[in-house]
Amino acid sequence: MTPSRTHELTEVLEKSPSLMLVLRLAEELGLPDWYLAGGAVSQTYWNFRHGYDLGNGIADYDLVYFDPDISYEAEDAQIKRAREKFGDLPVEVRNQGRVHLWYHERNGGEPIAPRTSTEDAISYWLAPASSVGVRLEGGRLLVCAPLGIDDVLSMHVRPNPKKTSGYAAYREKVKRWQAAWPQLTAEEWLEP
Repeated sequence: MTPSRTHELTEVLEKSPSLMLVLRLAEELGLPDWYLAGGAVSQTYWNFRHGYDLGNGIADYDLVYFDPDISYEAEDAQIKRAREKFGDLPVEVRNQGRVHLWYHERNGGEPIAPRTSTEDAISYWLAPASSVGVRLEGGRLLVCAPLGIDDVLSMHVRPNPKKTSGYAAYREKVKRWQAAWPQLTAEEWLEP
């Protein structure tokens, strides 16, 4: 990632009052290795490029973190803390250290290996365009984009080359995204 490309993204994100509010509250939570990631990041940028309100179409905010304590109780405690902090804001909190325990059951896919960090987990999400996270650190936005940010900035969606399952979920997301952001281009994921 070049600094100018990263700046192009963060400059737009900083214009979104709702996204920045979630980031400020998330920073106060102090979750380990956290990022606000996924659709809220890329869709804020796509809204800007389409001339829409920056919050258009954003159903929720994915706040992800990595904690080696993969017990249900530890994650549940963090979710409860977050509920108190965020109130009515639609923030989904998930420990990426636990995803391998439930992913295959909820997504009809094959089992996945345990992830080693939040960045590692994000690198396996369905599309590079949604595999981007940001967090506030000392008042500055830091970007986590293990697959780069070019797809977000060029409004291009393609399957993550690391993924071997998720065909149906990818197609569903592409259909929903192109309906909301018609300037997006998308590549097919050829069913195995």
